[in-house]
Amino acid sequence: MAHDVSDSLTSVRIASRGVARLRGGLPWVWADDVQAPSPAPPPGVVGLRSTKGEWLGQGFYNPASTIRVRFLAATTRPLDEKWLRRQLTEAAQLRDGPLGLAGASCRLVHSESDHLPGVVLDRIGDALILQTLCAGADTWLERLQAAATELFNPRLFILKNTARSRAAEKLVQETRVLSGTPGPTLYREGDLEFETDLLNDQKTGAFLDQRDNHLMMGKVARGAALDLFCYHGGFALAMARGGATVTAVDASQAAIDRLHGNARRNGLSATGVCADVFDYLKNDDSRWDTIVCDPPALSPHARDKKNALQAYRQLAAGCFSRLRAGGLLLFCSCSAHILADDLLGALVAGARDTTGRDSAGRSFCVHRFVQAGPDHPSHPLIPESAYLKGFLVRAT
Repeated sequence: MAHDVSDSLTSVRIASRGVARLRGGLPWVWADDVQAPSPAPPPGVVGLRSTKGEWLGQGFYNPASTIRVRFLAATTRPLDEKWLRRQLTEAAQLRDGPLGLAGASCRLVHSESDHLPGVVLDRIGDALILQTLCAGADTWLERLQAAATELFNPRLFILKNTARSRAAEKLVQETRVLSGTPGPTLYREGDLEFETDLLNDQKTGAFLDQRDNHLMMGKVARGAALDLFCYHGGFALAMARGGATVTAVDASQAAIDRLHGNARRNGLSATGVCADVFDYLKNDDSRWDTIVCDPPALSPHARDKKNALQAYRQLAAGCFSRLRAGGLLLFCSCSAHILADDLLGALVAGARDTTGRDSAGRSFCVHRFVQAGPDHPSHPLIPESAYLKGFLVRAT
């Protein structure tokens, strides 16, 4: 029987406000609600108690973060290798079972939403990509690598700690090979095959959160289609497979080269253009039946929100000015600080800014609200976890 760690584990005290939030389901405790012993413990697992001494559970502690504690489990048992393997196994079995993603490239662990705060684990092809987003999770790097290797036996295992959020935890950025030989990795979305470089390409190598939306646009796109911020062609090639004539735009020549290679791999055609999307929309006078606009995060911090909304409005105006009557526009944001209502407001304002035959601008109807796939679950009390949102609209 596992021993009780409630008396041996260094504990911090949680003020009543923080206790109420924990019991209400929020897995974070802010610095103002934490009383730590002196000297403060280093980053890692600590016991959590109320100011009255009641046992609350265990969590990751970081004395340098405003999110001082991230809740792990209410148990008094040690969070040992057996416990960690069980958490990883349950998250993976959910994807491979009820969510219908057996063998698919997907996110296996999505941080707090899978009860492993600060831990992100992606499966792309036969490779794994690990991200640790908080100091506590950093202390588990070797344990996470060992458990994931035992459970999933990847050909290649990459650590990709390049997320901006690590700065808030006072953590450095790094990318390195944990095991295997780096090189091109193949993965599939539906009947399309893509090549990526997990070590050097953007994010964890693929935009897995848009997988379902890629497939959706492959079904609904028609005519002349424009994919803005195209990266490796997730939207572009799905639309080409569906019969659209596709032009894809990205500021990265490496991304355009990869898109062309992926098009050839699948026996498809797409015209890649290396250009700044804002400039492209200003200078191109083509008209399109379908447009996808999926920019990178324009509001990485809350303080950037005002400028980001202006940028989204500018992009929306450019898209509506190029979209034919009856055309479809998928307009997305992956900025955690931009809410769905904010994005819809930018779309409305952008449509109104459009000039042309109608001085009042364009109008549109919303056909679908889109978000990340089910392998990227959001936490109901952490709005940032529902970071990806978008609208499929039809212009009139």
